[in-house]
Amino acid sequence: QCRQRISFAKLQSVFWEIAVAFSGVSLLLSFLRYHDYRPFPSHVPFDHYEWTWEVFSFNHIANSYLHAWLIYGTLKTGFELSAFNENIKGFDTYRLFDQPFTKSRTPTEFWTQRWNMLTRPLLKGGVFLPIRKYFSSKVSLFCTFVASGLY
Repeated sequence: QCRQRISFAKLQSVFWEIAVAFSGVSLLLSFLRYHDYRPFPSHVPFDHYEWTWEVFSFNHIANSYLHAWLIYGTLKTGFELSAFNENIKGFDTYRLFDQPFTKSRTPTEFWTQRWNMLTRPLLKGGVFLPIRKYFSSKVSLFCTFVASGLY
């Protein structure tokens, strides 16, 4: 939702944030490709799921963590570039992420306050509150949960 004009200083800040994020994603992708996406040796296959205790090994968890950073960086860069398009036109935009991997202290904080920050207000204003006018909060909460699953 675009509400107010954006200053040139903020535009510059957003530009450099995108440049740093893009550079980080590029470096991480180059590093992972060089190591065939497994910088830490692991016997857990990528192409199919086979449950073994190896899933809990340090090497597999470290590889998965690097892949999570790659996915986050790619999403952040893509969404920030899209928002930057509106910023160039002079409009301010909402942020989608707020450093979820580095600032979150709990899983609840990660999912509710730092990851995909646009979903909560959309579901609250578009599903929960309208249904709450006619039904109980439990019914509204259930419908919001179903809508979030479909979203």
